[in-house]
This record gives sequence, structure tokens and C-alpha cells, in this order.
Amino acid sequence: MSTFFTILTKVGEAKLANATALGQTVKFAKLAIGDGNGQLPTPNQNQTVLVRELRREPLNLIDVDDQNPNWIICEQVIPENVGGWTIREVGIYDVDGDLIAVGNFPETYKPVLSEGSGRTQTIRVVLQVSSTASVELKIDPSVVLATRKYVDDLHNSLVTAVDPFPQYAGKEKFRFSFHFQRMAILLVPYAESGNKLGKSFVSGRMTFARGAEQYSERLMDIELSIKSSYHSTNFTMLKYREDWPLRFCVLEYEGEQWLALYDDSLSGNAQDADVTFVGQRGVFTAGYTPEYQFKVITYDSSEPVTAPPTNPEVKETIVSLASSNVKDASGKQYYSESFPPLIEKIPDLSSQLSGLSTSINTLSQQTTASIDGLAQQTAADIDALDQETTLGLNSVNHKADSKLPLDVLVGSVVEFSTNQPRSGYVKAQRIELSRSAYPKLWAVVQNASNLTAQAVIDADPKTYAAHYGTGNGTTTFTTPDYHLGHFRRGAKNGVAFGQTEGHAVEYHYHNLPTGTGASEYNFEVYGIPDLMPDGTRIWNKYDSLNPWPINGHIAVTDDVGYISGNDTGQIVGNWANETRPDTINTYVYIFHGEVAV
Repeated sequence: MSTFFTILTKVGEAKLANATALGQTVKFAKLAIGDGNGQLPTPNQNQTVLVRELRREPLNLIDVDDQNPNWIICEQVIPENVGGWTIREVGIYDVDGDLIAVGNFPETYKPVLSEGSGRTQTIRVVLQVSSTASVELKIDPSVVLATRKYVDDLHNSLVTAVDPFPQYAGKEKFRFSFHFQRMAILLVPYAESGNKLGKSFVSGRMTFARGAEQYSERLMDIELSIKSSYHSTNFTMLKYREDWPLRFCVLEYEGEQWLALYDDSLSGNAQDADVTFVGQRGVFTAGYTPEYQFKVITYDSSEPVTAPPTNPEVKETIVSLASSNVKDASGKQYYSESFPPLIEKIPDLSSQLSGLSTSINTLSQQTTASIDGLAQQTAADIDALDQETTLGLNSVNHKADSKLPLDVLVGSVVEFSTNQPRSGYVKAQRIELSRSAYPKLWAVVQNASNLTAQAVIDADPKTYAAHYGTGNGTTTFTTPDYHLGHFRRGAKNGVAFGQTEGHAVEYHYHNLPTGTGASEYNFEVYGIPDLMPDGTRIWNKYDSLNPWPINGHIAVTDDVGYISGNDTGQIVGNWANETRPDTINTYVYIFHGEVAV
């Protein structure tokens, strides 16, 4: 067995199980450190505190282990000005102040600066749970320190993210078409390190297709994450046509350098193309108007090139998000979200419609045959489905009949005909429950008139048998004990709800003869005396209720006695050490509502 380990306490197990069942979370808040009172302790599930706690402060980080998805890693950073003791034990507390997990720790001395040496110490606790989704970190960012790993992870996530700063720009989506021999898309102003233009960025997906009107052939997809510099550029380029390459370059245009996508094919690509972009863009440069998306330049060139020319002769179009009727210098139409291609813009419309009519006739014949086959198959499927549905409904009805109704009120009392434990119910036999594990029942109990201090109940359990108890006063409460006696429906006049009454026999008379009416207490006189030793008068021999008996008859109150002078017999009865009606013993349960079946 390992020397050093961390375990869930019983309170922690109950809270995590309840959170998992209800789809909630347990908020881990603080990590406590102790010295074990000079000895390395062994963690115990019954612990509610550390052996000797030295420090309890907020957690810095909760993370899930990459290799073990059920391992939770909890970290706390101890600054260099805290210490002067040896760490031997650790504990994790939730926002309610309950000890959720406890562990021992390899003996580590934490120096403090006043001793001449100081260091920042990171305490890491690994905890295995059944569901990491049930755990949540609750911290105050103003009082915790960040670990180096936390900062590195955050930095890397921002560098690699396609959309690292969504608060700086809204999502943009547009489509445009153009005809070109060569083309370039100016993305962001190029900036060297430290230049203010380094704030510019583009992030999103750009899709290229051949054929402006028909969008018939997909050419390329590019996933962009660009920050004005080669050194801060991340992209994934997926090509569908190797003869239509694009690459990133720095292109000079109108005296400015731009990071651009450039067509570097060796010969011209005279064609139409459709470009769609979805993402974000922020450009910080003089003269930039946010309403414009990109500068797209197309230019004539039939000579092989290995690099984009400087200040080429271009046919320029600036594509706007709200463009309505934009054409390039050669008269080709650009389309945008607000100006999509319409059917009347399609060339050779009549010939295309003729071909469409032929295709529709062929499709109609194929559809008729398919419908006939589908009808036959559907009829067979309906028969099979009907049989399955009948079986399924029978199964559902059977399951429904076996369930208790879900609208049973929390706190209601139920008696079952069997003694098996039932999920959703707890015995009404003074059971101590956690307020956090049974929040529904506690919500009912805490405002009830029969909630009584636990010390009062413990001092007189029978009188307060029908009362809920306050438990330990902070985190628990107790159920009533309905097994101490019979309980009646409703309360009679003069008796409060939840009040108990002791056993009693109703007032009545016994007309009992005595052998002789004694004037004093005398064991040698058979029968019932008239006077008790303290002088209390009970009977008088002249009372009508105590007439002289027939000679030889005596009064007996035991189950064995003489009924005449010489005849003996037994008066049969049911005798016990309590007065009770006919009784059936069973269990009484209270519905707590956490898991109803």
C-alpha cells in the first residue's frame, strides 16, 4: 500500500454522490495544510478536520489529468513570506466549510524569509473521483497566485486559437466572386515586432470555389489565425486542386506592406472564382474603414513569376460587407451577403432550363418506381413496428405500475409491506442526515413546528419522538422516531401536533367482593383493604361497591386464583408489561425526494 495518498472523507463521498445524481457540482474552495502534530498521519474517512491545521487558503487551480480522466489535480501556491513549519498533511474544503478530502504529504519544510531563506512552494494534491464533471473550483481571483503552468497554458491557448479575442470584433461573413489571371487578397498590414500595427489580426475560415455563378468546384479551404507577422501566423491549408496554389507573402501595395494570400501558379489562372469568409478581422491602420472586409486585387499577367511584383498594375475592388452591386475593372460581377446571385443573372438561362426539364422527367420516372417499392416496404415496416410498439407499451406500463408516484410530497410518511431498503426513503427511526445531501427534506423540516433542539430530544426521546432534531446544529439533522409507539391521524383537542402521550388505561370501576372489609392494611386479611398504610381510604365495608361477599369468595387480580372455597380454576387473559391494542410491527419511512423510484 502507498505511504502517501489522498482519500475522500465520508462527507465528501456523500456530497459528490448527491451532486452526480442531481447533475450539480461540489465547489472546491480551499486547501488546508498541517504538520500532523509532529507525526506523519494516516488519512481517515471519518476525519472532519486535520490533525493540526497551520494554514487554509483558496485553491489556485483545479485541472483534470491528461492521462487519467478521473484524476483531479488541485494546486495551491504558498508565497515565500509564509512558512516556518513542516508540511505533513493536506485537506480540501468546499464552500460550506466541509472537509471533502484528506491526505498525508511527504515531509517538506517550508522556510520563511525571516529565517534567511524563502521560496514559493506549490502544493499539488491528486484526487480520484467517479465523475470530474461534479467538481467545480470556487476561488477569489484577488487573493490567489497563478502557477507558471497556468500562465503558459493560457498563453498557448491564445496563440493557437482561431478566435482568441472575440470581444474585439463581431463575426463577419461574406461571399464575393471575381475573374482574374492572377489575384491576391490583402489580409492585414504587415508589421515587424513591436510595431503598433501588430495589433491587427484575422481569424476564421476562407473557402475558394471555381465558377462564380455555379459554384461548381471546390478548390481550397484555409483556416486562418494571423497577427500581422510571419512569426505570429498559424494556418491550415487544405487543397482540392494542386494546380491552383496559394501561399502567404508580404505584398507591397500603394506604398504599404500587407500580409497577403497570393496566387503563385507559374502560368495565369484566367478564371472565375468564388470566395467565402467566416470569421473576425481587426485592422489598425490609417484610412481603414471597418465596414470593408478585405482588399482584393486582380491583375493581368501571363509570365511565370516566383514572387509577387511590387506595386503591380491592378484592377482593384474593395469588397464591403454591405456591398450591393460591385463589379471589377473588367466588368465581372461581385456578390455579397446583401447582393446574392439571382436566377436572371445566370448566363444561357434558356438552355439550362431545357436541360433541367429533361432531368425532371427522368427524375419523375425514377421517383414513381421508388415510391411503389417504398409503399411495399413501408407496409411491412408498419406491421413490424406495430408489434414492437405493443411490446414496448406493455413493458412501459409494467415499469410504470412498479413505480411509486413521483408527486409524493417530501416529508410524507410511508409504510412498506417489505423490509428492503428503498431509494428515496429513510427510516423514521431517529436517523441523522446531512443537510447538504438531503436538501429537499431539510428545506421542509427547517420551517416545521416540530423541529426541536437535539439536546432536548436526547434528554427525553419518548416525549419528542415525533419531532425532527437539529442534529449537530450546522450540517446535520435527525428524523422522528415513529417506532417508539403508535401514532394517530390528526390531533385531539388540547394536544399539539407532534406531541406524544404516554400509555394509559381509561378511568373505570371494578365491583370486586372481598372476604372481609379490613379497617387497616393487613396481609393476613384476604381481599382489598379499606385503608392504605398512609391512612388513605380506599373502600368502606358498608359501601355499595364493596358488599359483603358470599362466604368463601375472594377477589383476585392475577391470572391464577381461587373462585370458590374448595374449587380451583384459572382465569385466562393476555398479560404483558405494557398496555397495547392488537399490533403489527413494521417499518415507517419518510420520503426525502432526492432519488424517487
